[in-house]
Amino acid sequence: MQLISTRGGPGTWSFRDALFLGQAPDGGLFVPATLPPLPDPDRTALPNLTFPERAFIAARHLLGGEIEHDVLRTAFHGLASIRVVVLYPLGKVSPRQEAQFSTLGGNVTAVAVRGAFADCQQLVHQAFADPDLNTRLSLTSANSINIGRLLPQTFYYLHAWTELAPTAPDSKLVFSVPSGNFGNLTAGLIARRALGMSLARFVAATNENSVVPEYLAGRGFRPRPSVATISSAMDVGDPSNFRRIVHMFGGGGEGSGPGTDGPAADPLGGVLTGSFWTDGQTRACIRDLWRRRGIVVDPHTAVGLLGLRDEQRRRPGAHGVVLATAHPAKFAGTVEPLIGAELPIPPGIAKVMNRPRRSIVIGPELEGLRGVLVGEDPPSFSIF
Repeated sequence: MQLISTRGGPGTWSFRDALFLGQAPDGGLFVPATLPPLPDPDRTALPNLTFPERAFIAARHLLGGEIEHDVLRTAFHGLASIRVVVLYPLGKVSPRQEAQFSTLGGNVTAVAVRGAFADCQQLVHQAFADPDLNTRLSLTSANSINIGRLLPQTFYYLHAWTELAPTAPDSKLVFSVPSGNFGNLTAGLIARRALGMSLARFVAATNENSVVPEYLAGRGFRPRPSVATISSAMDVGDPSNFRRIVHMFGGGGEGSGPGTDGPAADPLGGVLTGSFWTDGQTRACIRDLWRRRGIVVDPHTAVGLLGLRDEQRRRPGAHGVVLATAHPAKFAGTVEPLIGAELPIPPGIAKVMNRPRRSIVIGPELEGLRGVLVGEDPPSFSIF
């Protein structure tokens, strides 16, 4: 896989290079230079394969043999040569979410940032742009800045498309994606082009951080500070991955688009629509789905469901897939009052709830993160 920068800088990079660089040397994000279609023999084989086998075919195709096949199948936690640092906004994730990554220990360090999700994202950008850190450490990121995060997300799009193909033609298939920084949606658009879903459509469903839906509706691209909502992981007012989407659809380098005025470009508008929803509408969706069908969803998934319903009203006959993003039990404080019932805790979450939670608390400045990464006067551990 050859990758180029969204900022249009010279040169190409391999997947291995991009994985460890995180972002391009010119400050742009890596995007595939080309996305050749999945070969016919692989497409023909998909219906008879399991999900892991389909995922392997997708990875092998996208990476073009750059990574050995046995490496593509290897686990991550506990590897002696890898240290993992998880950044999250202090007090802005649910206790159950926090328990999942602050109790792992071993090679995983949880870092609580005094700020919002956008501050965590900015810290990662700053770390990759810092020459000293990159000289001393081999940094890579597992967030959606890194192309290595996006490629595995293509797997479940391919899986869903394969499962629905016998009953839903591509022209009627709609993926509604709850969107914050737009990494998941970018992965879907990569899958559409490279893995055979050439006629499928997508919905960018957001909460009140509605920068992209406004742009898609022709009201210009105007990033702004994020607004806090009950679907907190989507509280992003300047989604960096939208640069990748615009570039994939002919927007050129970052300096050329998206512009601040004017409608979305026709190629993008023909594939992607947007919608945004208030907390009140999100709560109503959770309550309504529970009352009518006995199904419980978290606030992020509810936003995606609202986006799908809206698209189906505009395009009758559409077959929809909502990318559910979290178990509702992670957001019990919001969901349980709406359904009037207590949610059982999934076994995977229940087993970590009583473990000690260890997180390092830092401010939203790079020096705090630097201390964690290189051990220069590191902050003391805080027990939550």
